[in-house]
Amino acid sequence: MRSESAVFLTPADVRNIQHYVTRKYAGLPSERHAEIVTDAMQRIVMKQLPAYAEEERLILTGQLLDEVVTRQQIPVGAEHVFAACLRRDDTASEWVDILRAWAESRLQRTLDPQRFSQYIRQAKAQLSLTQDGAELQPEQWRLLEVETALWEERAAQDAMAGEGLDAAPTSGKRIYPDKPWSLQERPRLYALLCAIVLAASFIYGWIRLAPMLPQELQPPVALRPALPQPAPVPQTRLNELPNELRYAAVDVDRLTAYLEAKNSLLAEAEYRDIILKAAEEFDIHPLLLFAITGQEQAFVPRSHKLAKKMINNPFNVFHSYEEYNTTLEDSARIASKTVNKWSKDRPEGTDAIKWVNRKYAEDPNWAKGVSSIFGAMKRYVEDSESE
Repeated sequence: MRSESAVFLTPADVRNIQHYVTRKYAGLPSERHAEIVTDAMQRIVMKQLPAYAEEERLILTGQLLDEVVTRQQIPVGAEHVFAACLRRDDTASEWVDILRAWAESRLQRTLDPQRFSQYIRQAKAQLSLTQDGAELQPEQWRLLEVETALWEERAAQDAMAGEGLDAAPTSGKRIYPDKPWSLQERPRLYALLCAIVLAASFIYGWIRLAPMLPQELQPPVALRPALPQPAPVPQTRLNELPNELRYAAVDVDRLTAYLEAKNSLLAEAEYRDIILKAAEEFDIHPLLLFAITGQEQAFVPRSHKLAKKMINNPFNVFHSYEEYNTTLEDSARIASKTVNKWSKDRPEGTDAIKWVNRKYAEDPNWAKGVSSIFGAMKRYVEDSESE
């Protein structure tokens, strides 16, 4: 069980921040309250991260707030930070050294650089096998805690062996009274845990591969575990948008032509396809998401001197791309979730985009701009006769 000192942002902390902001800034609109709360949470998390560049820490902070605070609603701890770092696509020695220095400060131990680098490679390979978008996995940090304890014991044994001393404890006393197991007990326990993991992996792999094996190699029917049949999952709507604003396939060529006419950086496939993917995932009409970027950042014109920075957050989530410069994939997902969240409980007869406007943007005319752009895009993209 982790100690409370390992936790640095709990749901109670978030509630306290929200309560404080609501009281201190009572004269400000609720949208501004949300921005101040988000900024405070970002600052708390960023102070606990490894000493990477600010841009990298902003990306990690966004992932932690999204996956741990928003989705799981559990305290953010060192294990979540470690897992988020492992998911970054970086294996440079400098990157590993910074992560090792952070881990040493957290574990209060000096870690062997070679062993730590090897562990990082293995842990990243393990996480790469999980599905995209999977929740951060804290088990990697807990395994590191066990590993580092074993590294210390092996080093101590090697040192005693080099001095000609007997490494075995005498009279049943532990050499390390502050550790939960003796030198003899811990390797056996670790070996047992490894054996259990290997056995479970073998059984799982055999079950998955059995249907693809030749008949003579398949396990007898009597030995195959009966797999429960999953109950049919009812289709649930991700939002309460009207049908005309929910996901529909669009003519990508005509969409690209429209964006090119705007000299938009979003016309490039690497950016365009990210927004199309988010639209499908969150059941939002793609042109609505592009219309939001049109309203917020004029579709990110290539001629803008900060276009390469702006493209990371053309939706201006968390106030602006200058304050929250993340990745386009991250900001598209956050914008989609925001639209879905605030589309709910819409009074009958109320315009859907105007209803989302009340929480998405402070400008009351935001809905008019988005609606106008959405309509223009829809006419151009869906009308094959348009020029």
